[in-house]
Amino acid sequence: MKAALGLLLVTSTLVLAGHVFAEVLPTAEPVTVDVSRDRLSRIRTVLQKEIDADRMPGAVVMIARRGQLIYSEAIGFQDKAAGKPMTKDAIFRIYSMTKPLASVAAMMLVEEGRMQLTDPVAKFLPQFACLALKASTCGLAPVGHSSGSIPKSNSQLFTWRRHRGPSAPTTAA
Repeated sequence: MKAALGLLLVTSTLVLAGHVFAEVLPTAEPVTVDVSRDRLSRIRTVLQKEIDADRMPGAVVMIARRGQLIYSEAIGFQDKAAGKPMTKDAIFRIYSMTKPLASVAAMMLVEEGRMQLTDPVAKFLPQFACLALKASTCGLAPVGHSSGSIPKSNSQLFTWRRHRGPSAPTTAA
């Protein structure tokens, strides 16, 4: 019980302190960083159409350029049924967003010149240096690419077993 209370106290302190130590981006007018104010105004129009058509309840949009916040807006509802409007500090659950977030992070690295789109993955993740490939009708494809599940064909199973080792399961799903 003491440990749980201690953990709760530490967690609460960190959450509250996070707001104090969080770095706040300075704001700027869009034209000072070569962005059109007219084009930014289209964002609200498009998102408002989506909200009005019930395709999404609300959104928070923040755009920064050259380290300065140039657009920040909360649109729609946090809880549409209760009529609670969206706020800029709303917290969202993010489900199945690994690929989009990783893609955005990669594009940021490309933009900063720290990575090229043509760089092999093994340059950053050495574990991918010996990835086996096989010829397919569409060109080259990862061998046994089945998102971790068991391969479907005997040829896939052979390659998958060789790649993962003898301890890999041998029954097809």
